[in-house]
Amino acid sequence: MPTISFRSVPLLRRQYDAFQQPRLASHFYRNLVPMRWVPGKPFSLPSGMHFRYVGWLGGSAYHDVGRLRLKDGILEAGAAHSQTEMTKKTQSGFSMLELIIVVTIIVLVTAMAIPLVMNSTNNYRLRTAGTEYANLLQTARMKAVKDDQFYPVIVPSSGNMNACVDLNMNGACDAPVGAEPGVSFNPEVQFQATTSAPSVTALRALYLPSTCGSNAACVTVNPSTWGPTFGARGLPCQAAVLALGGACTLLSASGTAGENSSPGSLPIAFEKYLKNTRNGTWEAITVSPAGRIREWYYDSPTTSWKALN
Repeated sequence: MPTISFRSVPLLRRQYDAFQQPRLASHFYRNLVPMRWVPGKPFSLPSGMHFRYVGWLGGSAYHDVGRLRLKDGILEAGAAHSQTEMTKKTQSGFSMLELIIVVTIIVLVTAMAIPLVMNSTNNYRLRTAGTEYANLLQTARMKAVKDDQFYPVIVPSSGNMNACVDLNMNGACDAPVGAEPGVSFNPEVQFQATTSAPSVTALRALYLPSTCGSNAACVTVNPSTWGPTFGARGLPCQAAVLALGGACTLLSASGTAGENSSPGSLPIAFEKYLKNTRNGTWEAITVSPAGRIREWYYDSPTTSWKALN
């Protein structure tokens, strides 16, 4: 095998001795070990080691790349070869099969996560609407006590609000714009009639006195057609008509059955039901005869109502 010849052998020796110097280190391959080569004298290295080097001539890079290889425990020098021939860079990256597997996993995980995220979003919208409406009822209650005037919380037939405190008693959220406290829900959340709500009797057993029985016969539920109304004492009441300065009694009118078909002249309670029309979840806001406002959500697997506050 021909011997590599350099114009300056001492330079080659210095190159190997001082390969850790910044100027030379960038031209060496990784895992290079310190060694000293005396031309014409072979030396032994552990089997399996393979080295490459770049020659230098007079401070300029010598672009021919030589090769040193181990043969019978002796490191031999081969003839210099071109950089294009000897320098074969390993191609890094992913195979097509690996990319397909990764993309498939991403698609499967996304497909499983999307329904969970959407369901959580729908539940959040329903809970937010219920909380906002409960807070609106509390606002109406406090304002009635402050103004010594009963106030109803109505659901208008038109407009941008889903409910408001009707301060001017005209059955609309309009007097003046922004003056009447109100709430607006996500379009997916809507008020529902009591007749379409699930397990109504079970809910009444949770927030009304136990002595009322299964049909809440000791109270009148929702005697007013316009919605929950609070009197000057902060208690639910029934007004014959909506009028400023009018009367609002704490007992239902004689003969008023309410939605629970009870006899009149009884304490008053209110219920309002919300439903997310996209995923079918329910929430209820109740007002007990004592004026306590509570939120409930319907647990479909157990067909029961659970308190939120």
